[in-house]
Amino acid sequence: MKKITTLLLFSLGTYAFQAQSFIQAYQNRANLVTQTNITTLLQEFGNLGVKTTGSAANTNALNWLKAKYQSYGYTASQIVEDPFTFGSSTSSKNLIITKTGTVYPNTYVIICGHYDTITGPGVSDNGSGTSIILEAARILKDVPTEYSIKFIHFSGEEQGLQGSAHYVNSVVFQNSVRQLNIKLVFNLDQV
Repeated sequence: MKKITTLLLFSLGTYAFQAQSFIQAYQNRANLVTQTNITTLLQEFGNLGVKTTGSAANTNALNWLKAKYQSYGYTASQIVEDPFTFGSSTSSKNLIITKTGTVYPNTYVIICGHYDTITGPGVSDNGSGTSIILEAARILKDVPTEYSIKFIHFSGEEQGLQGSAHYVNSVVFQNSVRQLNIKLVFNLDQV
């Protein structure tokens, strides 16, 4: 999992700055990835139980995610809950954290995954993706990036991609008009 996180961070840095050669700053950031952090995040995620969309455990997971971002130094204005309802009455929230880019603040790189589960605590599906997103957000917090980054944690994905469909149909597009200029999407699921 450390290799995947390192690859993600290196790829993002390379893509964002269109680098063609080795840059020590990227290696320094990649060296900040620790298996201990990822393992701890996975254990904490698993301890939250079965995070079925709309359940108390799902809400607890959302609050845990928010607390993690706050502990990394992200501000309340960067952390947004995106509520949605599907089916007859199932409600949940996506969590969106925005880190503003320095050159292209209105163009976004999205790093996303889901935090809901069905029959178990979801350490693999998708605590693994959730942990990698958190680790990337921690490491990239104070790194200036040309493009803005949205770290998105979807809910309702195990019930037919409900959270991501809501995000695309209500945030990315409004009345069939594109609202967000998205450059790249990293979707992390079972890494």
